[in-house]
Order: sequence, then structure tokens, then C-alpha cells
Amino acid sequence: MTALDPGEGVDGVAVVRQFTEAFLSARLEEMTALLAPDCHDRNPEPHQPTGAFGVVWKAALFHAVHGGFETRFGAVVTASGLVVAEWVTTFADGTVTQWRGDFMVSRGQIRRFEVHRVG
Repeated sequence: MTALDPGEGVDGVAVVRQFTEAFLSARLEEMTALLAPDCHDRNPEPHQPTGAFGVVWKAALFHAVHGGFETRFGAVVTASGLVVAEWVTTFADGTVTQWRGDFMVSRGQIRRFEVHRVG
């Protein structure tokens, strides 16, 4: 299996866009539907549960800790078999952080992802 299986009729970019929009709006049930049950978060929080439940747990924690943040998305493209997303978050205290996420999408669900601060 490649990271993105285009032969399955899956638009990985669309899946990642839906996932990020659900994350930004804290639509946790929608996020769950876009994650494989055994989704692997390659940079989990301490004590984060595994799988899709853990990813949704992390999203709820992010919203609880960083309420009032704003995010602006840049590119969401396929590269080297992954869906790559870039975005900038402005936190309530004015801190600005740039991010890059690499997502493995298969059969309409995110199977694995890793997010890095890039600035």
C-alpha cells in the first residue's frame, strides 16, 4: 500500500481539508469519521490514548488549552505519496506558529499523520 491510494477513488487532499476544518471547529464526531480506528499520531501528547480516540482526545485538549486561536491554511497538496498541509495559527496571546502536517490517507480515512512546527 502506498501512502495515498489514488486508485481507490479517494481524494486525500479533500479528506485532509475536511479533517482540518472539523478540527478547527471542534466537530469531534466528524473528525472521528475521517480517522481510521487505528490511526497513528506520530507525535502524541503525554498520556494520549492510541488510535482515533486519542487523536480526538488531543483535539479536545488543544481546544481546551488554546481557546480563541485562529488558523489560516496555506497549501494542501500531495507530495511523495502523502498529503502535505501547511498552516499558521495565531493564539489568543498573539503568538504565531507555522505548522506542517504529513498525512497518510487510504480508503477515505487518515491512517497516520505527523505535525511539525516550522516557524
